[in-house]
Amino acid sequence: MSNNINITAFENEVRRWNKQFSLISRQNSEPMLQQLICESLESYSTFIEWAESSNINLNSFKLVNYFDIGSGAGFPGIIWQSLFERDFGSKICGRLIEPREKRAWFLERCSRMQGHSKLRVVNERWNKRYLSDSNLLAESINIVSIKALFLTDTEILKELPGLTPTIVCRFHNPQTPLDSHLIKKLELPDNAQIVKFPSGDIESSVLISNHTNCST
Repeated sequence: MSNNINITAFENEVRRWNKQFSLISRQNSEPMLQQLICESLESYSTFIEWAESSNINLNSFKLVNYFDIGSGAGFPGIIWQSLFERDFGSKICGRLIEPREKRAWFLERCSRMQGHSKLRVVNERWNKRYLSDSNLLAESINIVSIKALFLTDTEILKELPGLTPTIVCRFHNPQTPLDSHLIKKLELPDNAQIVKFPSGDIESSVLISNHTNCST
């Protein structure tokens, strides 16, 4: 899949503001920045390929609600939102969830620079019940990306419309097995699976939970 979006301005903003409040790291920041960009791009392609192989047609929904929990410096949230808008246009409604005020400010700045008209930054934690403005169309689907393994699927789902299909995509250490301990800890469904992908010179993976029978 082509990743023909312009992320140069976003890269430059990360470089600029990393010096102010350490968005990624003050040591080896450039290699880390390039790795995060590569991981965000490749993980999106991996997710779309997974959806297609699972017979989930995102174009069949009137609305795609995208949530990135703990967005930090915008990896993958800013990049995934740009790619979703490129591929699905006005169907996409994005939310970047970030509790740290300075990082939320940074995300709002980047969102404006990227021209994201259907993206909102929420300066709160996930469990604050701020999603009342989310679209509740019966023909919608929720896609959630999250990097840290600190919320269970149950905790994620309880903040979303109860009858709306939801896919949770966790960034995951490929060396960590999907065993009974991890399944219990994160309260994963039986269909949870690890999907590996190359990310620069390293192997990365996403742990995908499909809380829907939305095959089309």
